[in-house]
This record gives sequence, C-alpha cells and structure tokens, in this order.
Amino acid sequence: MIPLITGRVLLLNFSYEPLGTVGVARAVCMWFRGKVFVEENDGANVLRSPSQTISVPSVVRLKTYVNVHRKRNESTMKRARIYIRDKYRCQYCGDHRHASDLTLDWTTPEFLGHKALAVSLSDVAAMGAKPVWAMLSIGIPEEIWKTNFAEKLYSGWFALAEKYNVELVGGDVSKTPDKIVIDSIVAGEVKRGKAVLRSTAAGGDLIYVTGSIGGAAASLTLLENGVRYDAAAKIWQRDLLLKQLQPLPPVHTGRDLNEKNLVTAMIDLSDGLSSDLSHLCRQSNVGAKIYADKIPFHTKLNSIAKSFDEKLNYALNGGEDFELLFTVNPKKKIQLENELKNHNLSHIGQTTVNAEVIELISNEKSSILEPKGFRHF
Repeated sequence: MIPLITGRVLLLNFSYEPLGTVGVARAVCMWFRGKVFVEENDGANVLRSPSQTISVPSVVRLKTYVNVHRKRNESTMKRARIYIRDKYRCQYCGDHRHASDLTLDWTTPEFLGHKALAVSLSDVAAMGAKPVWAMLSIGIPEEIWKTNFAEKLYSGWFALAEKYNVELVGGDVSKTPDKIVIDSIVAGEVKRGKAVLRSTAAGGDLIYVTGSIGGAAASLTLLENGVRYDAAAKIWQRDLLLKQLQPLPPVHTGRDLNEKNLVTAMIDLSDGLSSDLSHLCRQSNVGAKIYADKIPFHTKLNSIAKSFDEKLNYALNGGEDFELLFTVNPKKKIQLENELKNHNLSHIGQTTVNAEVIELISNEKSSILEPKGFRHF
C-alpha cells in the first residue's frame, strides 16, 4: 500500500510555526524516514525544491503539496487554509473577489468539526484511496476556551470519522491570541501505482459526476439571507443547508471506481464544476464538452433558483459540493453502469482533443465555458 496524506487547515491566525506546514512536514518526514519535497502550486506550474528542514514562505499560499518519498512509495499531503478573521468571520483566502464568508453565527462547532474532516476525506476519495488515520489540531482564543466549543467540535469530527473508520492518531489543543485555528489532516491507503490522478484523462473519455451539485452554493445564499439551520427553517431549507454545513464526500464511490479500474482521471468538486473540470482538462491536456441538461442539480434548487440559468450558475461556479468528477473510457461504460448501479452517477459529457477548451451545450447552442468557480491565486 502507498500511504496518501491529504489535509485541510481551517486557519484563523496566520501562523505556520505551531500548526502549519513546518511541524507537520517534519513529523511526516520522521514517520517515513525519507526526504521531503515541498511543492507550491501557483495554479499553473509546480515548483519543487528538496529540503530536510522546510522553510515556509511568508507569502500566503492556499495549497501546499508535500511529497514524501521512501524508495518507491510516495505519499502526498494536500493542505488548504481557511482564515477566520475578526469576530470569528471565516473567509477563504485567495482572490477575495470570489471569496465566500462564513461566520460562527451561521454554523455550529459540531458542523465545523465535521467539515474540517470532510474536506480532507474528499481529497482522499478523489484519488480512490481508503482513509485510515488523521491528525486534528485546534487553537482557540480565551473567550472561546472557557466554553465547550472544543468538545462540540471534536464531537462533530468523531461522528464523521466513525463512518469511515478513521482513527485519530495525534494533534493538539492550544490557545491563540484572538483567532480560531482548525488543522485537519487525513492519511489514506491505495495500492502502489493505483492512485487516481487528474492528469490521465484521454480525448473521447466520458465525463461523470457523483451525487448532485449546486446545493452548497445555494445554501450559502440562504445563510447570507439570514436563514439558519434551526427549528425556524423550512424542511427544504434545512436539507439544502446541510450541503454547505455538513457535506458527505463519496469516499466509498471513489474507492469502488478505483478498485474496479473504471476511471481514467478524477478530481473532487470543491471549486465548482467549471473550475475543477478546467483543472482536470489542463493537467490531462484535453478539452471537454458538457451538456447543461444532463447536469444533476440538487433537487432543492427549484425552491431557491428563479430560472434554469440561475440553477446552472450554482452548479457550474458555486463549489463546495465535494462530489467527484471523473472520466471513463467509453469501452467501460456498460461495466460502470452495471457494477456501480447502486451509486448515484450522472454522465454529463465527454472529453475532446481540443486541449483546455470546454464547451457548454445548452438549448442546442454551444458556448465556451470559462472557469468562474473559486480561484486559489
């Protein structure tokens, strides 16, 4: 088995030293007794520099990839940071014009604990791996320290971990001056040479997504309009809010797709369908053609979206659905439909040889689909 490490850092205080990449990378280096390579993805090119002691740049980087090599075994640590600012307002870093704000008033400690683990599980699922263990560290300010915030957060985290038999093997709880820090890292296993990548799709492959999409973005609209997950919310609103507050990544589907050798490439839908499909096409050097009427919209979008175009925007550019987008060789279409008939899969298009050009077919008209989801840099 090849160990695969993936993580997300919900970070309120920009401090690498206690909970950041340095400490984790050193721990992983000791675990594998191997060399550490730090990769910083600037959205286009990957810069790699070997180092035994990692020097973390002061520049904000949303994702850092740490590859640990031991003989032929490889593991990858994928980290993303979420900042919680004044008055505990959570804001995704990166291009703030596309940032989405979350406040503690919108969510609960249990939901935060759940989501901290869920986003890491989604990355594991996208590589067809089995999640095995995790580390969780939290830092909280004095006024929150005096409450049962940490206990509730761990409760939400463990409730999800139990579903996938993920063991907590380490972490830390500490005080911070005025910000909340949540650092969650997940390690998974996959057979050597079997990790599914986003760079191995071929022209003519079929494009599928799991579950339904657009719900998380629509949920954010509800939160911005004052709707909360409480007794006052309508049933359809509560159902929609859970897509944002308590996502359930399709871990078992990812493993089944990989173990049955059905996928050529895969990525999780965290940035939005338009952006994540663009990532896959760019790294696989292919294009794509997507059919709007085949996109599996969340069923509750009809209750909030006033038009088909509004539903389409939620699905294409919203993000945070944490479903899987994957490609399949056409020769395996029947096998996929037979062996995974109990999974919720939707065929939405196919890849093309027109590298990095994505077409959206809607009402029998074709237009170029630009990536308008979350931008990391």
